[in-house]
Amino acid sequence: MAFSLEELRSLLRSSSLAERDNLLWANMFFNTLSQKRLGKGEGMEINLEAPVVVKQEIFIRSSPSLVWAILADIKSWHKWLYDVGKIELKKPLEVGSRFRWSTLSLAMISTIQDLVPNQRIAWTSKGSGMRSAQTWVLTPKEEGTLVVSEQSMQGLLVRLFKDRTKDAVEQAMTAWLNNLKRQAEGSKGKMDYRQLDQS
Repeated sequence: MAFSLEELRSLLRSSSLAERDNLLWANMFFNTLSQKRLGKGEGMEINLEAPVVVKQEIFIRSSPSLVWAILADIKSWHKWLYDVGKIELKKPLEVGSRFRWSTLSLAMISTIQDLVPNQRIAWTSKGSGMRSAQTWVLTPKEEGTLVVSEQSMQGLLVRLFKDRTKDAVEQAMTAWLNNLKRQAEGSKGKMDYRQLDQS
């Protein structure tokens, strides 16, 4: 059962750093389950209390269906995303599906938590001393699609290297969005997130 905001704050004040991460993660997870069970259709939310929270958006001159087809083809991410290894996804893409992959040289196990074709997709991830949640929302606009992505990261390593982690996540998300735009609009090549500061 998810905690109320006051209950969560009280628990966090009396908890260690490791316990806080677990409480925040569990609360986000149960909130997501509650939304699905109640049929609210609001989608998964990232953990806004996490030490690293990043939100970015980009406008793509392509239809939501085309953008979705590229984004939801998880097994092909490595073909257009820099520093993403081949992905192991054994089941059809649906809520509850798990996939193994690597990004930013981190080995990850991710679980799809929300999925509405042509509209949104979200997953949670664990690996290398951290936990992450990421959402993608596609909104149709005149002449294209607005793509908004949000990501939260937490864990001991994230707390120890908070600024460095946030910089890396921001750069990677910028590259991811721009590479998605290039794919959907028919451009070639991959943007290397490590070259962003030089551009």
